[in-house]
Amino acid sequence: MLEPGSKLFVYTDGLAEAIGKEQEQFGLDRIVATLNKNPDGSPLELLDTMSKEVHSFVHGAEQFDDLTMLCLEYTGPHEN
Repeated sequence: MLEPGSKLFVYTDGLAEAIGKEQEQFGLDRIVATLNKNPDGSPLELLDTMSKEVHSFVHGAEQFDDLTMLCLEYTGPHEN
């Protein structure tokens, strides 16, 4: 059950499987750590931070999969 202010971050496997220069994957631990850097950030801020982190990690290494992310924030029921 989502409470007002809850966020949902979804992504394709290309995010976790993004490969860095050392042939290491970005991985779930880095995803969680990045999201926890600013847990109260807006969805746009979280997506921007994640994008910067993964691009810094891959540092120009060729990727073989798409990298798609979506972040939504539940604001509560709409009042009429």
